[in-house]
Formats: sequence, C-alpha cells, structure tokens
Amino acid sequence: MLKQLQQKARKIECLHRDDGPVADMAAPVDPLPRPVATPARTMDVLVRPVSTDAQPDAQQLWDEAFGSAAMPEDPIAAPESKEPDEPRRPVPNETQESVEPDFNELRELLHASLVKEEKSPPPTPTDAFNQRMEIVIRNIKEGKVVIDSGYYTEATMKSELKKDKYQSHIIEYWVDVRTSGSLSRSTKEEFNQFVEIIDSGASLPPPTLGDEALPSYDVEDDDDEDDDQDDGDDDEDNDEKEEKEEAVESALEAHHIEIKNIPQVLSEILKLRIKVDGTLEDLAKKAGKKGDQNRGDKLSKHGDDLMSLHDELAEIKADNSNTATPSDETMKKLKEKLAAVEKLTSRITMEQKKLKRMHLDRSKPKKKPAKSERDKDVRQAAAVAKPEQRQLPWPGLVVSDRLLCSIAAGFVDEVREADPDLAEDLRSAHLLRDLHRQSKTKHESASSKSFAKSGLSCPVEITTVEVGPDETHPVLKIADMLQALASCNKLCLLWGAKSMTSNTDVLPKFWRRWRAHDPQHAVFGHHRNNMAYVLPLQLHGDEGQTLKKSGVLVINWQSPLGFGLSTTEDRPEAMSLNYTGNSYGTRFLYSVCHKKRYSKGKSYILTGIMDRLAEELVDAFYNGVSLQIGGKQVTFYLALLGLKGDWPIQARFGNLSRHFARKGVYEVSEKSGFCHLCRAGEQGYNPNDYGESASWRATYLQTVPWDTEGPLCRVPQSPAKEYMHKFDVFHTVHKGVFAELAGSGIVVITDYGLAGPGDIPAQLDTIHKMAVQHCKETNTPLHMDSLTRHLLSFPGDYAYPVGNWFKGADTTAMCSFLEMFWTQHLASASTRDAYLDGLLECLRAGNLFMRTLYGSGLWLSLDRCKIAAESGLAFLRSYLATSHRAFELQRTRFKLTPKFHALIHVIDGLAIAYNSGRRWTLNPLSEATQMDEDFIGRVSSLTTAVGTRQMHIQTLKKYLTNVWTHVRSK
Repeated sequence: MLKQLQQKARKIECLHRDDGPVADMAAPVDPLPRPVATPARTMDVLVRPVSTDAQPDAQQLWDEAFGSAAMPEDPIAAPESKEPDEPRRPVPNETQESVEPDFNELRELLHASLVKEEKSPPPTPTDAFNQRMEIVIRNIKEGKVVIDSGYYTEATMKSELKKDKYQSHIIEYWVDVRTSGSLSRSTKEEFNQFVEIIDSGASLPPPTLGDEALPSYDVEDDDDEDDDQDDGDDDEDNDEKEEKEEAVESALEAHHIEIKNIPQVLSEILKLRIKVDGTLEDLAKKAGKKGDQNRGDKLSKHGDDLMSLHDELAEIKADNSNTATPSDETMKKLKEKLAAVEKLTSRITMEQKKLKRMHLDRSKPKKKPAKSERDKDVRQAAAVAKPEQRQLPWPGLVVSDRLLCSIAAGFVDEVREADPDLAEDLRSAHLLRDLHRQSKTKHESASSKSFAKSGLSCPVEITTVEVGPDETHPVLKIADMLQALASCNKLCLLWGAKSMTSNTDVLPKFWRRWRAHDPQHAVFGHHRNNMAYVLPLQLHGDEGQTLKKSGVLVINWQSPLGFGLSTTEDRPEAMSLNYTGNSYGTRFLYSVCHKKRYSKGKSYILTGIMDRLAEELVDAFYNGVSLQIGGKQVTFYLALLGLKGDWPIQARFGNLSRHFARKGVYEVSEKSGFCHLCRAGEQGYNPNDYGESASWRATYLQTVPWDTEGPLCRVPQSPAKEYMHKFDVFHTVHKGVFAELAGSGIVVITDYGLAGPGDIPAQLDTIHKMAVQHCKETNTPLHMDSLTRHLLSFPGDYAYPVGNWFKGADTTAMCSFLEMFWTQHLASASTRDAYLDGLLECLRAGNLFMRTLYGSGLWLSLDRCKIAAESGLAFLRSYLATSHRAFELQRTRFKLTPKFHALIHVIDGLAIAYNSGRRWTLNPLSEATQMDEDFIGRVSSLTTAVGTRQMHIQTLKKYLTNVWTHVRSK
C-alpha cells in the first residue's frame, strides 16, 4: 500500500516537470500557529490517527491531507474502540536509517495531497523548508526550612546562657530553638518541533527527546559573559567589604583577649618578683660575710622597674574592664608595656644566672669516690675501645644528613667570622665547604659523596641487581667489600688476626677441625690443597624495626673467626669466637629491604635478592676473588658454612615446610612435623625424647624439609642441604627454654609464699629487689628495672610464665639469682620436696652448661665438651621431670615448646662429639646471634635517619661511612 502511494506521488511530480526551472527560491511561508503531530512510524500510518497533543486546527489539516480521494480502495479497517490511538513515541537511541523512510513517505503524501487539491501554488524544484525545534528540560528543586527562634527566658538565662563559640565577648540572648524543613526534587522534559514543508526533496532529521546537547547561542552567551563579569565585580566588592568587616572583628577580638589576659601577666610578674627578692636575700647573706653590699644593685633596679610596669598594667585593666571596645591609643600603650615586661623579664633571668654562677654557687668541688680495682679495669677497657682521633666525632650517633650538613655549615660560618684564614687552613676545610654548600643548596643527601671523596667512606660501589620482572635492588657485593678490606690491610679481620700473612697458619687449622665436624662439605673435595686461601663464611638475616614500627630486613655476612669473648677463659689453641669489638667491624652488610617491598604478594623480591647472593657465592667458591695484598695478586675463595638466624627467617629463606609454626599431626608424611632436621612432631616421633633410642634419630637428615629448594641450596655445601640451617642458641636458650625456666622459677617462689606478704605484684617487687642485690654482689649485669606480670606473660594461673624481658642477657642473670635463692632455701628447709629439688638441679645444670660455652673459645676441647654435654643432658632430664611434676600438681609451669627439641639437637651434637673422642668440637655459640642482633639494631637505626623514598640506597651509603670509621680503627 505504501508503494502505491509512492508511485502516485512520483506521477504527480512528473506532470509538473515541464514548467522549467525557477530562478529564485520559493518565498518563505509563515509557519502555522501549531504544527501537526508527527504520525507514528507503524504500518497504521495510512489510518487517520487522532493525535492527543494536537491543536484544534490539526484535525482539519489531517482531513485535508488524507482525504477520501487520497485513500486506497481497500483501506485498513480502524479499530472498533472509540479511544484515540496513542502514537508511538520515538526512541531516543533509534538509528537514523530506521527513521528517514517514514519522513519520506510523509513528505510524498503531503505533496500529493496538496497538488491534487491545488490549494497552494505549485512548488519549485529548489529545496526549501523551514524547521524549528525546541527542547525544554526543567529540573525543579524545592526546599523549605523553618527555624523557630526566641529569647532566653529568665529561668534559662540562669542555667543555659552561654557566650559565643568564636567571640567570647559576645553573649547570646537569642537562640534557635528548633529547625525543620523539607526538600523535594522533580524533573520535567518537553519537546516541541515545528515543521513546514514546501518541497518534496527536502530531508528532515528524526525527532529526538532529551538525547542531544542543547543548541548554542553565541550572542546570548556573550551577554551572559558580560553579566558574569558584572556579577564578578559585584562579588569582588562584596568580598572586600566582608574581609574588612572580618578584619575589624578579629582586631576587636584580639584587643579583648589582650585585655582579658592582663591578670595572668600580673600574676607572673609577682612570681618573678618573689624570685628576685629571694636572690637578693641570698646575696645579702653572702655580702654580710665578705663586706660587699653592691652586688645586687642591678637586679634590685630591674625588680623595681618590673613592679612599676605591674602597676601600669593594673591601671589599664581597671580602666577598660567595662569597655566593650578599647581605644587604639589604649591598645598601643598595652602592647608597649607588654613588650617592656618581656624584655625586662629576660634581663632579670640573665642577671640571676650570672649572680648565682659568680657568687652563690661557688662551693668547693666534691671529692671523687675512691677508685677500686674494677674501676681501673673498666678504664683500661674503655681506653682500648676508644676510637682514634682521626675518626668522626659522632660515631655513636644516628643523625640525618640535613642535621649533619647544618651543623657543619654553622661551624664554617662561625669560623669564617672569627678568622677567615683559619677556616681555609683546617685539615677538613674541603669537607666542611662541601657540607656547607650542600646545606645551603638543600642537597644534603649528597653528603655521602663528600665523605667518600675525603676518604671517610668505605670505597665500595653500590650495585643494582635485578630481583624480578622490572624490579631492581641495591646491594653491596661481597667481592667489592673484600677488595676494600684488602686495600686498607684489614682483610685479616676475617680470620681473627692482625697480620695479613697469618692466613697460612689460621685457615688450614680451622679447616682441619671443620673436617671432623662436617666431613662431607664440598670445600674438601674442590679446594683440598688450597685451604690457606679459603675464607669460611656465615650468612645471617633478620628483621629490624624502622619508622612507624615497620619491619626492615637486614642481610649480612661474617666469619666465625674473630677476637674472642670477654668471658673466655680458654687457651689460645681453641681459637677465638667472633664476638669482641663493634659489630660494624665484625659483620658486613649485604643489603636492606623494607618489609612492604617483599610482603603482600611480592615475595619474589626477597627470593630475587637471595638468588643474586647465591650466584655471587657460587662464583666466589669456584672462581674466587682476586685481591691485591702486599703488592701481589692473591685469589681467595669463599665457602659457606651455614645460615644463622631465628627459626622464622630460616623457614623463609629455606622454603621450609617443617618448622616451629606447624602443629602436631596424625598422619605420617614428609611434610608433617616441625623439625627441619628430622621428623620429630609426627605421630610416633616424640620430640621431647633425648635418649639413644629416640624414634626421631632414624630420620635425622633423611627427608628434605621443603617442596622446592631455597636459593641458597645452589651454593656448594654438604650433601644434606638442610644441615645449612643452624639452630640459634640465643633464641633457643636465652629467649626460649631458659626463659621458660626463669619465668616458672620466679612464679614458684610466689607459689610457696617465699617473697613476703602482699599480692603477686608486691611479691614480684620483692623478688626483683633480691635479684638486683644478687647481681650487684656478683657483678652480673641486669637490665630490667622492674618485674611485673606482663614481663612474665603471666596474667594468672591459667597461663605458663615465661621471661619476656627485652635483653636476653637478663635470662642468664635471673637463672643465676634463682640458683642462689633455691640453694639457700632448700639448705634451710626441714623437709625435702622433689618438685623443688628438680627445679634446683635444673638451674644448676643449665647455668653450668652456659658458663662452659661462654668460657670457651671457638672450639671446645675434649674436657670442655664433656662438661657441656653432661650438664646439657642433666638439664634435659631434670627439666622434663620438673615439668611432669608440675603437670601432676595441675600447675601451669615449665612449659615444653618446639625450642626444647632444638636444644636437644644442640646438646646431642656435643654428646656425639665427646663419645666419638673428637679432639675439637665446634662451640654452639659460633652459630648464635647475640652480636648479629646488635648489628641489626645499628643498621635499622640508620633507616630512620634517611628519606623513605630512597631508603635502601641511602641506608647503604650511611653504612659505608660508619663501617669505614670502625674498620680502620681496629
């Protein structure tokens, strides 16, 4: 049917093509008052629709356009319903292609109707149409707020009348009682389109509703801009007025505050006057003895002037007490008086200090106490440990680069003012000039370059290594550090000697004894004939604490050979442990890493760091490091002995699946248990059994404790690679089993009521006083200043007490005290108590075990090994018996933890060495971490004095300065 209409329209157009073209455009036709609604785009387009939004004249236009003559012979029947058909509204996102055919049909129908009825002049072939569209979107928001206000009543004025929050001199008599309101929002959209068509060739766009941008009217925008500028000028004027009003109000408020504070100033003046009178009285007493009465005249005059100012301020306060706004002259006078009071106060203070220093405090110096022999030893030890004069004056301080440069800049400025020539003649003038310039230019972070240029920093290059995809990290390579030590003839620190040529005596002896300790180590197969040039190496890692109590990982390396221990009583043949001396000179940093860099899914960063370290150790083992010693090129090799550290770091570096954090299991598997050396902890493998028939002995070094090997497993070592992870005596004993022993031993004193009357805190105070007295008598250091439930982790009898003090050395001190206490108590007891006898035996055996280790050298002789093994086994036996008796008494004392099994391995190694008749046995203290903990603390403190953005590289730079200070002084 549509096709028929289109054909008719084309025939009509053909009848009028012979008229020829028209030169001019068709005259514009005025639009109708109201356009005809656009018919719906449906197959019902030929039915005469009744538009619901048309004007009264619209129906007539539709009748004329769609008369009976224009209708086909078989029209589509209209619906029977009398209701008007709702036209289909256009869809906003409908495409252009689906809309244009309907408008073409409409145009042709209108054109055919107009031509047939000949009610208008024939159209020209020139396109001509007028179209006007209007889109109106209204967003309406209506709000209503009602505030009920009123004056305070007489009753409420007495109780609730308040001052303004920001202007204290304003009293509020009018108050808002209640605020209520409502808020409503509505959105209205309208679309009006006016179309008049006078030519069939014209194309019309589809109608839209709220889908496109509103039309732009440049002229109106220009007018709006002008209006905005005018409004802006008005706003600026209003802002200036408001600023002036606020300034006036703030000035008035400041004046009121200054007047209000006068009484406080007067009170301070009177207090200072009393101090002046006291000083004058003391001077009068001194002068009466010596006949000099004129010493305090100046101070007395200052006191009189101060009281005059006091009276003048009091008058200002009295004159303006009832004045809401003081005058400008009054405020000017007040400020002058307050400034005079401040100036006079400082003069009085200075005069008082001078008089006290010159005349009142010149008493005879106190006699120094008598010097004991121990004081003499302490002074000699301090003299040995005192750094040389060429060291930096701040080796023990941790300051930021900014503070350091500012101090140097201040010193340079002061010296230049006093004597410019002297400032340039100083030996450190070049360094001071650099620091001065960096302070002025705010480049303090470059101070490390100045130290290196002046020879005050270790000449080691900071190397950036790849630790992951697009991830790098700064490290100090071991080979570079060895070259730096060799350059200053300090490589001998790595074998505990002062001679660079003594390695030929020390290192072969060490490796001969190590062969009895670990005969399957790879070093004996690869460097059998070159032991004098193989350096033994131990690795250590632990987390320290940096800013905001966050963790920072510190990785270092060291030699087991050193300069001994202060408590060592062994002969020189036993060689020396690496304990004596500053940890900067005995441990050497590899890298630091902030915890946020390798946590939360970034563990590959830490793995990458350890991979690079393992690669360097592998290369140093096979290829060595070429060093310049005594004018000759010498190659030294590195052999890894083991990894030191607490159990968590061992599990992290070694990817251990068997460690202390695992709980007991009931299925036998390679992943179960908590010991990485054996299968202790599984069902049928009692971890607390230390006898020769213990079930875990058959599994010792038989099954690997990981799913995938850690990075350090690539380094040449023993075939049983889990043997590389060493048990740390410090955390196993001082912070572990012996801390449990000390905590329970203290609480047992309170269980038997032997600490006097009172509650538990009072008894713990008594015990602490007795412990302090014992430590003074035995010259044992004790660091804790109190003893509390918290320090024992003992909130009640339902918990196991443990010594949770900060210093591990306090464990040794408390065990010594407890042995003395229980020895004296049981000696005077009338009856025997197996529970207390077992406790005393445990303390005696444990203390003997620790004294033997700390009194020995790096290697235990056969006699010392026997004492250590026997005392250790006695401790294990008595501790288990005492713990069992406490369990029978239903008391939470003497807890058994996984560290007890670790101690079994330590003592079992000594027992096996003694039973095999080994001449020299390695001291377990060589694998302890006391000094390593000190090193971790020192390096961690450096991280708090550098910027957080470049913490790693700046910490390494500061470390190089500090390590060079201590290494060159050794």
